Amino acid sequence: MTNAKKRLAALPLGGVGEIGMNMMVYESDNDMIVVDAGVSFADPAVPGVDIVLPDTRYIREHIKKLRGVFITHAHEDHIGAMGYLWDDFGDVPVHVSPFARRVLEDKLRQVGHNPGKRIVEVQEGQRYQVGSMDVEYVGVTHSIIEMFSLAIRTPHGMVVHTGDYKFDPEPPVGKPSNIKRLKELGREGVLAMFGDSTSVFTEGKAPSEATLDAAFERILKEAENRLFFTSFASNTGRLIKMIQLAAKHGKKICLIGRTAQNMIKYAKELNYFPGSLTNHMVSVEEAAGLPRNKVMAIVSGTQGEPRASLTRLSHGHNIKGLKVEKGDTILMSSKMIPGNERKILDVINRLIGLGGEVIHEHLDAVHVSGHGGRGDMKEMYDMLKPQVVVPVHGEEAHLAEQAKWAKACGIEHVVPIRNGHKAVLAPLDEGEVPYLMHNTFHHGVNYVDGFNILDEDMWVINERKKISFEGVVIVSLAVSQETRELVGEPAVTSRGLIDPAIQGDVHTLCVEKAAEILEVIFPDGRIDDAVRAEESVRQVVRKVFNTERGKKPVVITQVVEV
Repeated sequence: MTNAKKRLAALPLGGVGEIGMNMMVYESDNDMIVVDAGVSFADPAVPGVDIVLPDTRYIREHIKKLRGVFITHAHEDHIGAMGYLWDDFGDVPVHVSPFARRVLEDKLRQVGHNPGKRIVEVQEGQRYQVGSMDVEYVGVTHSIIEMFSLAIRTPHGMVVHTGDYKFDPEPPVGKPSNIKRLKELGREGVLAMFGDSTSVFTEGKAPSEATLDAAFERILKEAENRLFFTSFASNTGRLIKMIQLAAKHGKKICLIGRTAQNMIKYAKELNYFPGSLTNHMVSVEEAAGLPRNKVMAIVSGTQGEPRASLTRLSHGHNIKGLKVEKGDTILMSSKMIPGNERKILDVINRLIGLGGEVIHEHLDAVHVSGHGGRGDMKEMYDMLKPQVVVPVHGEEAHLAEQAKWAKACGIEHVVPIRNGHKAVLAPLDEGEVPYLMHNTFHHGVNYVDGFNILDEDMWVINERKKISFEGVVIVSLAVSQETRELVGEPAVTSRGLIDPAIQGDVHTLCVEKAAEILEVIFPDGRIDDAVRAEESVRQVVRKVFNTERGKKPVVITQVVEV
């Protein structure tokens, strides 16, 4: 068996077997790097939690080996956790593109971190030496400005981490994928390719962003009143293209939503935003005073988020003078992410109820994916010619399908890696192929809960789940400080269980049963053991609700001295 300290290995801590929360650890000899640190979508089964992070215990336990963090691009599922996990990475450099740097610095400011000198702004074509690894950023197209694949050279061979990609010959801003460099990497020799699996069920190649122009032009021409446009704010190229087309049709454009405003601001700072468009941009208040057919408002809320501007507009709200009125057009240029369909359809139905015409991906060609289909994947295989393909970034079905597709495309070795499982890539004994280690390593999720970060199995989360599903009952026992006797009857309050005005008999029964158990336990009337009194009452009250209503609520009892 090879020396465990002299090898090339990879360990995903998120993003493999799920969509979102991407984080990959690469180890070469005694050095370690982290690629991406993303968040996941909120879990509806965990009430009160909006953000889910990968658990970084493995990184913290091996922090002396960590040499750097490398971010492929500025999407939330790749960079969104950086503000929360900044301290978990010690003082190592964090490598980001100029656009991603602006996104990252904004996140760090929001949580009170000072980035100091740790941020390294990378450029395509440059190589960054960190310990025994050499990392090169190679430009590819995606649905965001400045997306990069990573070529990671090690003493044991080269790994290419594709990140999210497709081969768009006409991106709205920036350059097409660096085909020339990818082919050069293939000729140099690629040991393993860790490849995006998201759109593996899509035949052929992902359509270019340029294919949307015809539909956008037609919709702009036909819109008789205001046009409300929503897309993922991070798809800045699409926003810029839509602004260009709206300006061409004589419309003024306003931005509603801080994220879109920031993305356009960053694009301006990096000269992606044409200066000629500046005169076509107006404030929301200015837009409200213009004729309706002269306005396009870019709004947030592609996924029906409760606080997003499109959701608020769908409820009839007025945002600084703008609201959806009869005859307005709402163009939703985005994908309905699985799990969000109900929220999105609710928004659509409300907008239609207000008299708006809603156009979305199921009605017209108004969205294309930023993830490459099977044709893009084959093109990447053919250029890189990897000895090994490791499917990542996808749910179980996506990973399994890319494994089949890679084999069908002539890739000899496919490693079916999963979160918490370490893949050993090199060196290998004679006749041995890349393999997964038998043992698993610590992985999982953490929840951002207000100002706290909670472990996956924290009792706080479990208690909140119970309250969410079963409700809560509070029982107060007033006890005299002098005599230790009960003063009056136990007071019972419940939330999320019954309507006391209609089913008050349940509360009455709880009071009776609580008084009875106290008489049994404390026959002399002196409640001299508060802990025992609280626990006994808790049990009988919970039993009453279980018997009468079939629910086992969280019951909180408290002895109050008066």
